[in-house]
Amino acid sequence: MDFHEYSLHLYEQRQERELQTHNPHETWFVVTSNWEQQAVNKTELKELVDDAVLGGLAYKIETCPF
Repeated sequence: MDFHEYSLHLYEQRQERELQTHNPHETWFVVTSNWEQQAVNKTELKELVDDAVLGGLAYKIETCPF
């Protein structure tokens, strides 16, 4: 996937999250140097963190405000 497609994909993911303002549950956004992904529950969050660790990537977890 080239950079333009990747950037567009990330933009669309963020737009989708912003449209889901009715979600009363806490969600997390895991950011690495190679990818960004949203987790909607703690199981998904653990899987994303495990993927980052196995890939040797540093990661940051942000709480989504929506």
